Amino acid sequence: GAVQETLADLAAYTYAQGALVASVSALFEAGEDPGLEASIAKAWASDVLNKLAADAVQKHGGYGFITEYVVTHFKQDAEVMTKFEGANEIHYSQVIASLALKYLQEHIWGKGKTLLAEWEVPEDDPLAAEVAAVKRAAMTIEQKGQELIERFGGLREALKVAKTNQSDFMAWGKIVAKLCAMVATINRTRHRRELHLETTQEHDM
Repeated sequence: GAVQETLADLAAYTYAQGALVASVSALFEAGEDPGLEASIAKAWASDVLNKLAADAVQKHGGYGFITEYVVTHFKQDAEVMTKFEGANEIHYSQVIASLALKYLQEHIWGKGKTLLAEWEVPEDDPLAAEVAAVKRAAMTIEQKGQELIERFGGLREALKVAKTNQSDFMAWGKIVAKLCAMVATINRTRHRRELHLETTQEHDM
């Protein structure tokens, strides 16, 4: 039923949020600059948190608006997270989109590569189909990114208009964030399978 679906979404999105945050932490620990990934984690995870909080209020019906219920305060806190440390709209349109375009230009297209081309798993891997689906999504994201650059006459010009043409860049930034969340989720799951870990064991580590 509807409640079960909401709980399933809660579990799935929470798992994905944890995977994304863990991937950013790994970059920090490795001494790398995770500016793009950190912005994605902030914006995407807080958007998801806001959605899950709204779903929780909805499932409580009228009780969801009574202050004696924790879910009411949870929804208020969730809304704040999309605005603190930069509104999510700014993250998507001016940080994520800009940094992702620069990354693609310098590290992917500039070297004659395609996004996620080196992300390979054995054909008999239980997640092989998911990896293939994400790689197809990456191809679409690359295409849309190239279209943005061509529309504005080059990367430098595109980055200049990102502040005044937020809608196009925000839409692209959002799908980039979703892609990163999917990649992090699959990598987390494969890591757990390789170590034969249950979720609680992974948390303890």
